[in-house]
Amino acid sequence: MHKKSIVTIALIFIGLVVSVLPVSALPITTQDMTVINQATLEANFFDPAVTTYSNFALIGSDYSIGIYDGATEFDIPTGVVISSGDIYNIIGPNLSDSATLINNTPGDVDLDVLAQVWTYDAAGFEFDITPTKEYLVFHYLFGSEEYNEYVGSYNDVFGFFVDGVNCAVFSNGEYVSVNNVNNFTNRQYYNNNDPSDTDTPFDTEMDGFTNSMYAVAKVTPGVEVHVKIVVADASDHSYDTHVLIEQYSFTETDEPPSLPYYSENNTVPSVSVRPLAMLNLTKANKLWNCISENLPEDISADVAEKIDQVQTYMSKVVTLSPNPVYTNGVLLNAIDLMEEIAEELELPCYLDR
Repeated sequence: MHKKSIVTIALIFIGLVVSVLPVSALPITTQDMTVINQATLEANFFDPAVTTYSNFALIGSDYSIGIYDGATEFDIPTGVVISSGDIYNIIGPNLSDSATLINNTPGDVDLDVLAQVWTYDAAGFEFDITPTKEYLVFHYLFGSEEYNEYVGSYNDVFGFFVDGVNCAVFSNGEYVSVNNVNNFTNRQYYNNNDPSDTDTPFDTEMDGFTNSMYAVAKVTPGVEVHVKIVVADASDHSYDTHVLIEQYSFTETDEPPSLPYYSENNTVPSVSVRPLAMLNLTKANKLWNCISENLPEDISADVAEKIDQVQTYMSKVVTLSPNPVYTNGVLLNAIDLMEEIAEELELPCYLDR
């Protein structure tokens, strides 16, 4: 990929609060790249007025990119879909808490840097464009199978990069990911559809998804830029995350959409989660101390691997993170793994639940 300098890029992320309709009369349909060709994908993605782009290239598996229709659950019923797994897994009803396709394709280096973890199964596309107006805009939503049980652990992530700068961000600079939009953080923009804790009110396999949003980048007319739109799994290949982009919505404009910005202070539920994170930190430390004191000299390779993973988890929460939702998720994973170790080795270490 080549990247060129840009005179100015302003990062703008605009949230649209929408009413979500009841269960759709007809199911969502998808067509991946084994069915359609690249020209069809481009025709569905770009506003027909956008003609100054070139070098359009796909990222990921043929199953992870395509088009969709009939998504009346959302206010963007038709368009382009990219997925860290299989685009088919946006189709309802929600029959699984863990729908996934492991493509065994690479992650994305820009998303690695953004999320500060290794990413996998990246999917999307990139291209060059010489803008004729001051803003590049598209309309989309983000959804995932990682919700809600893996919030704080597997932070699947989405990026809209213009010359390497991510423009899919909140007004406070947060990027779009499982950890940054969920039942606890920015929840006024989140729709819960997790079969573990709801009656799955929405006719989609996704366990949760955002309201539709506009991504906007301010650019310099006449100066070519490189654009990359990409989603990926974080930390492992499992559990699909999807981005739906409204048909023809990638466009140029002299004025950004006149919609309300995300609030700078929209994470109020985090305050109530902090005491729970502190309690689980105490529990994790107690369990870890007991395992350390009773650990036999000879352990299997499987147990050694689990201990290494626990140490990785605990190193992330030596002190409470500023994001207690993230901290709590990491601690719960550490506790579960430590209980597995204690049970496997028959150690006198347990927690009162």
